[in-house]
Amino acid sequence: MITDLVQKHLLTANIANHIVRRYDQGQQPDYELSGVIEALEEYDSDVTWFAHLALRITFIRVRDNAILYSRSFDDRKRVYEKRPEYVVREMSAILELIMDQATSDLENVLARQYPGQTTLPPK
Repeated sequence: MITDLVQKHLLTANIANHIVRRYDQGQQPDYELSGVIEALEEYDSDVTWFAHLALRITFIRVRDNAILYSRSFDDRKRVYEKRPEYVVREMSAILELIMDQATSDLENVLARQYPGQTTLPPK
C-alpha cells in the first residue's frame, strides 16, 4: 500500500519519466528508489492517541550503485478523534508530508545530475 502511494506521489510530482516497480519488467532503470519502514504504529492510551511512521528512503544511481540520497524520517501526529480510522488518516497525512519533502530533496539531487535541464532526459 505504501509503495502504491509513493509511486502515485512521484508520478503526480512529475519527478520521473517512467517508474519500473520490478527489475523483471524489462527496462533497466537509471535510478533506484528504495525504502525501509522502521515503524508504522498506533499509540493509544486513555489520555492521548498518536499515529507514528518512521522510514528511510534511499536513492541510488544504478550504473555505479552510488547512493545519491538517503534520509530517515520519523514523524508522529496526535489523533484527536480516538478511533482507528482517524489513526489511518493521520498516517496518510504523515506519509504525504514525508513524500513532499523527499520529492523536493530528489528534485535537488536530480538537478545536480542534470545541470541546466528543467526536466529529466527522455528514456
